[in-house]
Amino acid sequence: MSYSKLEEMDTALCLQKQRKEADQGAVLPSSSHPCIPTSLAFDNIDRLEETLSGGGTSHRVNGIIIQPQVHTAKPLENKSEPIIWKKRSITPVPLDIPEYNAGSREGPPVMKPLVFNLQPVRETAMWKNLVWSLTRLTNNSNQSISSWTGFNVKTCDSIIVERDTVGYLPTINAPATHLSTVYEVMIQVMKIKEELNLEEIVCVFDQALYAKAVEIQWKQGRMFQEVVIRMGCFHTLCNLVAVIGKRFSSAGLRDLAVESGIIAEGSITSVLEGRNYNRGVRLYKLMYEALLRLAWRGFYPWLVEYHSADVRHLGETIRVIKTLHAEVTQCSLESVLENESVSVILTNFTQYLDHLRNSQGHLASFWASFIDMVDIMLDLIRASCEGNWLLHLSGINRMIPWCFAYDRQNYARYYEYEHTYSLTVVNLILI
Repeated sequence: MSYSKLEEMDTALCLQKQRKEADQGAVLPSSSHPCIPTSLAFDNIDRLEETLSGGGTSHRVNGIIIQPQVHTAKPLENKSEPIIWKKRSITPVPLDIPEYNAGSREGPPVMKPLVFNLQPVRETAMWKNLVWSLTRLTNNSNQSISSWTGFNVKTCDSIIVERDTVGYLPTINAPATHLSTVYEVMIQVMKIKEELNLEEIVCVFDQALYAKAVEIQWKQGRMFQEVVIRMGCFHTLCNLVAVIGKRFSSAGLRDLAVESGIIAEGSITSVLEGRNYNRGVRLYKLMYEALLRLAWRGFYPWLVEYHSADVRHLGETIRVIKTLHAEVTQCSLESVLENESVSVILTNFTQYLDHLRNSQGHLASFWASFIDMVDIMLDLIRASCEGNWLLHLSGINRMIPWCFAYDRQNYARYYEYEHTYSLTVVNLILI
């Protein structure tokens, strides 16, 4: 029998096997385990081939499955079977996606979650940001303290990070822009949930897929109520970077970024519109630190005038914060935050920032809002890196009004639904 005939038979058997598996349930990687908290992530993978007409390009949706590592006794693979040849190509399974008729649109269901006190996690994150800024401020001549990211990496040295298990799901060969494709993704998600014997499963999309997924979820009602749909943190941050840029670009932020040499003139537009994430976050971090330093200059006269009894804590606070120059660790940061004098001064400084927002005119209030918005950005980054779900909800909650204010109503609606639904899920877990 010829090689081509053997390959044709093998391809037919593979297609038959894959169709059978698709009919029976989800096709999962071998690294997946049942009854383990699971997250799925889907995104479009497009290959725009150069064709004369522009048609005939490849559009598909890829997905991954993420689970915590579990230690199991895995059976040894049987390698006794002889390998006749090595295949150098794969043949995709033809997938007949049924047409999804959306009909009239429906809004999100009415949900009334319990109110959570998110202030403690928010205050802790704010104090860490202030300690970082003051630590850099107290040693300008010989700066040994890293930027915001490096500082937080060093102060999380005692946290044990366990690597998750990531596996690839079968590709859906259809454009992600079609509602029928997203509906097929949701069907596959439900099959995976049943296959893994889970009560609920988390599914993460980018903004384009998220908009269609929640529309289908709202329309279908109970069919997908066990799927917790979330928008990816990266797309959320890109949206926030664009909102900050829209608010402050015409107020001097554009000129400041270019004339200081932080951003090139040809790149500033893409940065302020949220299309260049790394440069945008770096710009806002530098501006955030600069504004906090300016606020610190006016803090001492205000402290003497309104809280003279707490002035004695200022010297002790500076001394304690300077100890971080010798050793930046999680233990040293926690000892600084637990110091009584540091707590008094940070509380007063937070009150001084409120004073700038409310009692020093429109200009001070305007630039104080920059500190507030970058605080939201830093909280979302910290929550994503540390796995702090309550801090993430706090950031989303404070971000929603800014999205409404700067013509991002669709984002705001999705964030409001995600925030409300997430709080409802947390309530059910705690109850």
